[in-house]
Amino acid sequence: MNPIFQPSTRNTPQVNFDHDKGLIEMKGRSIIEMPDIYYRPLLEWVKKYSENPPAKTTAIFNIEYLNSGSHTALQDILLMLNEINKEGHEVQVKWYYEEVDEYIKEIGLEFETSLSLPIELIEIKEE
Repeated sequence: MNPIFQPSTRNTPQVNFDHDKGLIEMKGRSIIEMPDIYYRPLLEWVKKYSENPPAKTTAIFNIEYLNSGSHTALQDILLMLNEINKEGHEVQVKWYYEEVDEYIKEIGLEFETSLSLPIELIEIKEE
């Protein structure tokens, strides 16, 4: 599988998906007007990844802000990771949020309680 790397923009997150490294990483803002179009190739990649995952997957989400369409797409990614985990592959999810950002923290908690996937919530301290 070819890796995907997309730099962040003002409204889209940096994306770093690499099958060989077992890495699914997203950083930045996700406030996309047409998230279905933006996320479709990413969701297809994760679906293909889930058909032959490596022994261990590390998923890193360091999202500054997301709109409802992006929320749904991230949930879909996490659902696929949840299935990989259920199949006996190790999946480690790290969900970063800024110390003062209750919104992003709550989304991470919501995902953690709705899935059987352990999610490590990591607070980023303000300097």
